Amino acid sequence: MANINRWVAPLAWAWLILIGLGIIITPHGPVCAACGDTGNLWIGIIAVVLGLVALAGRYMAGGQAATATR
Repeated sequence: MANINRWVAPLAWAWLILIGLGIIITPHGPVCAACGDTGNLWIGIIAVVLGLVALAGRYMAGGQAATATR
């Protein structure tokens, strides 16, 4: 199970980055009545930043987060 977590967590963060980029790049983004165009842009930026920070933190810690649960 630990071997699966080793691959799933980075892939999940990478997927979050891709989704964020998709929201930013897509003209008019997904339609969100509450957010509007500016809100969609910020949601995409937050998704990319969150994914990058999580991946960087995971690898800067040397993978200690993954080994601490074993």
